[in-house]
Amino acid sequence: MAEETLALTIHEAARFLGAHPQTVRKLAKKGEIPSFKVGREWRFHRDALQRWVDTHHLRSRGPKVLVVDDDATVRKTTRLLLEGANYNVSVVADGSEALEQMSHELPDVVLLDLVMPIMDGPTTLKAIRETHGNVPAIIVTGHPDSELLSQALENGPLLILAKPVDKQHLLQGILTALRVPKSTGGAP
Repeated sequence: MAEETLALTIHEAARFLGAHPQTVRKLAKKGEIPSFKVGREWRFHRDALQRWVDTHHLRSRGPKVLVVDDDATVRKTTRLLLEGANYNVSVVADGSEALEQMSHELPDVVLLDLVMPIMDGPTTLKAIRETHGNVPAIIVTGHPDSELLSQALENGPLLILAKPVDKQHLLQGILTALRVPKSTGGAP
């Protein structure tokens, strides 16, 4: 088979990966995915993409969930649980990292802790609403009776779950959030 037939266009690569062409373009620009340029257009070798997929799990994952929690153990256990349920999971330690992550890729659901250093949950949720509209957010907190929860409620989280969270309640909450119609690009 000729080498040219193995090179995919950005749209062919996006179909192959099960991703949006813009996501593939961003990954190529950042050098995070095996790619090369022909003129001004990105191209991808099918075999190199397959090797990349085998280590990055992009194709096999479902909806995107962003976990925002300053506790490394919570991040790790939540990631393992959700990846086991076939979600595409990103984890960050605070609100500022969450906003940075969301500027590159918008999740389908945000799991947000209330008490965090640098930027707490209510401040993060308010910024999410201002910049990304009504991305479904679930507050997951060990402080369900706090003033921070009252502040967070002003920005419309979809659900509130108390830590330690029952696995089935968390998975059901995410399924509920995925059914909520989304609007993006501004305040609700």
